[in-house]
Amino acid sequence: MSARTVQRRIEDMSKDVNIQVKDHLLNCDVVSFAIDENTSINNIARLEIVTQYGFIISPIIYKGLCELAPMTSTTKGVDIFEKLMAFINLKNGQCLNLKSKRFSVTTDGAPAMLEKNVDFVKLFGNLASASTFIILLRYS
Repeated sequence: MSARTVQRRIEDMSKDVNIQVKDHLLNCDVVSFAIDENTSINNIARLEIVTQYGFIISPIIYKGLCELAPMTSTTKGVDIFEKLMAFINLKNGQCLNLKSKRFSVTTDGAPAMLEKNVDFVKLFGNLASASTFIILLRYS
């Protein structure tokens, strides 16, 4: 096979996996986001969104890196919140309805997550009722 054929097949498989993950996220019962900001070797800030999700009727838990988004301007809580919202608005105008799911968010407790006035935790917490939402902070 030519290099171009291999490249095209890999791109096709990537699109298919992306569609499957988004379909699962729309229909799952339980979802968890792990969010971390880091810097690439080219000194570009990035937001990493790892998800775990599952269905009540199945013992299988799906996990994967779903987004590695560049942070083009600042890395404040509002910017992180906007990137996560862009990810949650999955496809064709469909949006992941977090109020209908049990979900959690895990962060590293960085200052952007816990800013004094407008932090990520507060913004994200406004999306859900208290009975379905848990924030876990992991300090290192």
